[in-house]
Amino acid sequence: MKKTLSLLLVLLLMTVFLPASAELEAGKYPLTDNFGEIELTFLVTAHPAIVDWETNAFVKWLEEVTNVDMKFETVPLEGRAEKLSLVLASGTYPDVFMSVGMSAAMISQFGVQEQMFLPLNDLIEKYAVNTKKVFEQYPGSKGLLTQLDGNIYSLPSVNECYHCTVANKFWMNVDWLKAVGMEKPTTLDELYEVLVAFRDKDPNGNGQQDEIPMAGSYL
Repeated sequence: MKKTLSLLLVLLLMTVFLPASAELEAGKYPLTDNFGEIELTFLVTAHPAIVDWETNAFVKWLEEVTNVDMKFETVPLEGRAEKLSLVLASGTYPDVFMSVGMSAAMISQFGVQEQMFLPLNDLIEKYAVNTKKVFEQYPGSKGLLTQLDGNIYSLPSVNECYHCTVANKFWMNVDWLKAVGMEKPTTLDELYEVLVAFRDKDPNGNGQQDEIPMAGSYL
């Protein structure tokens, strides 16, 4: 008999495993009144910064907030694809797969084809307040998660990498600006004037016009 699985990365969706009689309020904690009443097992990738997942300070805080007892099994980063395949073929599964490198093809296979994973659509709609906010803020994200059968079986971590979107930066030597008596340029014309001043007015004070006003690199 297959055991239904859930690929959860959001604690709000741990309500999947709570008793059917539990009355929950969306976006509110704790998830249960008695610690230990609900126990969840997580399969996670071993991380060099985490010595022990179960004694990790953040995990202990999550347990305190949710009142859910969390147990962890780790897989090494090297060779985790093989380990994950073995777990999925074993018939004995954790409650939660979290950041174990499950591919889109595996989610489709074990969710849509073999129906081993639990569809999250109704749970997201009822409980996952912040997940729905992500879907609203990033309109394409829900479509990326939705499988061909119309169901969602997994949730990503969301990280808007600001410095990645503006990776190419322009730095200006403020000491040189002071030396030539100018302010930070705000237009292309002002930038041109500043660069000419850097070239001609000896901002490094060595008595020579040897300054390179602007340089760049693709690295």
